[in-house]
Amino acid sequence: MRSRLSPDELGIFYRQLAVMLRSGVALPEAVTALSAEKELPRIKKRVGRIKKDMAAGCSFTECLTGQRDLFNPALAKILALDHNAQTADILIRFAEIEERSSEIGNTPKTLLKSLLFYPSIVLCIVITITFLMLIFVIPVFEEMFASMGGGLPAPTQLVFDISMMITGNSLNPILLLIIIIALLISAKFFFYWAAGKIPTFRALLEKIAVAEFAEYFSLMIAAGLPFKESLAGSADSVKNPCFAARLKKSIARVADIPDLQMEMKKSGLFPEMLIQVVTVSCTPENIGAAMGEAAAFYSKNARKTATKKLALFEMFILFFLSVFVGGLVISMYLPIFTMADAI
Repeated sequence: MRSRLSPDELGIFYRQLAVMLRSGVALPEAVTALSAEKELPRIKKRVGRIKKDMAAGCSFTECLTGQRDLFNPALAKILALDHNAQTADILIRFAEIEERSSEIGNTPKTLLKSLLFYPSIVLCIVITITFLMLIFVIPVFEEMFASMGGGLPAPTQLVFDISMMITGNSLNPILLLIIIIALLISAKFFFYWAAGKIPTFRALLEKIAVAEFAEYFSLMIAAGLPFKESLAGSADSVKNPCFAARLKKSIARVADIPDLQMEMKKSGLFPEMLIQVVTVSCTPENIGAAMGEAAAFYSKNARKTATKKLALFEMFILFFLSVFVGGLVISMYLPIFTMADAI
């Protein structure tokens, strides 16, 4: 399974195409020319495939449709039209969409990566160090305190019991450490999927998806595509697969503007502000312009929300780690304090 292109790679690719189009290069030639680009090897590989398909007789439009990771359905439909001076501007807009995606993330994977990368690394390091202490350091303290005699405080005894459970296991402690680290690493894939199930994350993901849908629709209408085709292409281009599936099902019932207004109210997928701006718009062009404005608002708002959540998560994880590590250290020193009081 090949890896998906990153938003940064796509943003650079679209900007390169826009520069060549403004210089007078035709779009098919601009795309195939990038098969010699060395800075973006994964782009080069995909563009090289387009060049081979065109040499084999495949039409440029078919090649665009066949390379979904390079050209999402909305962009592919726009580029399949007669190319004009607007095409370069549209490519710049798509580059900006991808760059915003890189900044805040628009899938569970990228969202959690941007929110939890630093706290997760710190947590893994602390857990690894704690595990090593339980294997190699705590038993030394246990022997020392046992030689001194007397009872141990409950927190200290609990730490010793946990250490005994680990070191007394029939498995090699180093093997146990490797297993735990492997579980920590694999757990992140579950978190990526679960992000859409957590209300706070789901609200942010849906806000990003709505912004994507609105901006794609605005661009497709501005390019001259029909209303219904613009709706379908925009829904199909949303990166969040859960939201896109629900959106496509809802859009399939829309035939005209009144249907869209009614479906937006019924579906529960769209925020009230977007419903209102579409309700007062009477033509596809007005709806496209209004959605473009709304998309800019939701994208900006999503960036602010993601930044706030990152700060909250960092504060929470640092607080948790401080309590955890502090409790472990204090539990080791409690017997010393007890013996000092007895002297």
